[in-house]
Order: sequence, then C-alpha cells, then structure tokens
Amino acid sequence: MIMRGCPRSEMDKRAHPGMIASPGWCFAPITHDMSARLQSMDSYPIIKNIHISCAGLSIVGFVLRSAWVPCGSPSAHHRLTRVVPHFIDATLLLSALGLLFLSAYRPSGSDWLIFKLMGVILYIAFGIVALRADCTMGQRAIAVVAALMGFTYIVVVALTGQRWPFA
Repeated sequence: MIMRGCPRSEMDKRAHPGMIASPGWCFAPITHDMSARLQSMDSYPIIKNIHISCAGLSIVGFVLRSAWVPCGSPSAHHRLTRVVPHFIDATLLLSALGLLFLSAYRPSGSDWLIFKLMGVILYIAFGIVALRADCTMGQRAIAVVAALMGFTYIVVVALTGQRWPFA
C-alpha cells in the first residue's frame, strides 16, 4: 500500500473516485495504471488554480479589448494585445484537459461538461463579433453583453455542476 497526504473535501472524493480517505492520509493499492494517477493527484489543485486564473485573465482581457476597440485605442492593436490572449486561452484549454484526465472523466456521468463546452463556444462566437472591426456600436454592445452572459453561464455551470443552474 501507498500512503500519501490527501485533502479531505467532498470535491476531492468526487474528483478521485475509489480513494479511501482517513484523517490526513489516503490509502490505495498500487496497480499498474493507478500509480501514475496517484502520483499526479497532488497536481490537481495546482492545475485547477491555473485553470481558474486563466479564466479570470481571459475575461479581464476580453473586457479590456471590448472597451478599447470602439474607442480606437492604440492598445487594441498592440502586439501583446493580439498575442497574449491566445497564450492564455491555450493554457486554459490545456489545464481543462489536464483536469479531465486527472479526474478520470466519464462522459456518461458528466453531461454538464457538454453544456459548459457549448457555453464556451457561444462565448467565443459572441466575442469574435464584439471585437470585429466591421460591426456597428449597437451590434458590438449586444455581442459584448451576450459574451459576458455566456461567460457567467460557464462559471455558474462549473461551480454547480448543473446543466441549467438558474432553474
């Protein structure tokens, strides 16, 4: 048996099914594929924090760019403004994939993730419209509000694990 420090929250028990938690320790038999997952369990909170941080940076960047574009600010066309969001979003995607791997994702039991993905797609689509140069101010304002509503939906679904948390 292997003994490792283990958080005791309910979320960790759901994220790592099959783990037996006792005060301060986790006990699990070492199997061929289980040992690698046990060794990487300590990285789950780190990857989750990276994911949450990137989500926050992504929305802050979107709000800034959506304010800069209609004003004609030179900051909207700066090289960093065009490059950094892609880096943040790629890190966001990779951390999401890492969390799915570490939590032993099974599609049949987590349909809320499909709805979260659909929310991400809508957020991206409305964000593209909001930042496009050939849109009117009215179209841009509607797209910004819709993108922010989409982002809110994504966050609430992530926090509650429900497909439609507002009902």
